[in-house]
Amino acid sequence: INPSPAGGAPQTTGYLGALLSPVIVMGFAYFALTSFASQGVQTFGIASFIAGYGLTLTAATFAVTAYLVGNAAGIVVGGVLADRTSRHHRVAMSGMIVAGILMLLITFLKGFALIIVPPMVLAGMAYGVTQPSRDIIIRRAAAGGGLGAVFGFVYSGFDLGSAAAPLLFGTLLDRHAPHAVFLSIATALALAAFTVVQVRRRTTPASPAVVP
Repeated sequence: INPSPAGGAPQTTGYLGALLSPVIVMGFAYFALTSFASQGVQTFGIASFIAGYGLTLTAATFAVTAYLVGNAAGIVVGGVLADRTSRHHRVAMSGMIVAGILMLLITFLKGFALIIVPPMVLAGMAYGVTQPSRDIIIRRAAAGGGLGAVFGFVYSGFDLGSAAAPLLFGTLLDRHAPHAVFLSIATALALAAFTVVQVRRRTTPASPAVVP
């Protein structure tokens, strides 16, 4: 709610205007891209490792499990980091870039689980670190614009990313291009880092504070 310039009745930001603002649209894109990447690793990672990397089922499962364990550890670290910094955009952007680079590295690796597992663990950790800061970024971007509606809209990006992932990754596996699965994941993470930059630019304090 914003006070009217003439001191009359306060003006309320409409939900539709808030949801369609560039900041919130970029937040929606961020969630869609990260969900797309996560689904690629968790749902198609094992099949990709078996088909294109020469790993056994046990080794491929271990590699994806290592990613998930790293992700859980990263969330814990990210929560502590979020309490100690106000530069949440840098945390989110850096984590996405590091995870993207590691996934790009995995695209070119072949052979042994001992080679695949370390970058998978680190990629999971890098992505996990971003998640607490991500939620803080969206909360700040939604200030004064209907927090519940904004969170509902932005988080629906998860559903879009999860729905789109099987269409692309399944097609890549059908066309015998398992390495392209991880290349696509790396690309999605790079684009997610770009959306964080855009949200940062648009939420830089240049406008008057909004009183809830």
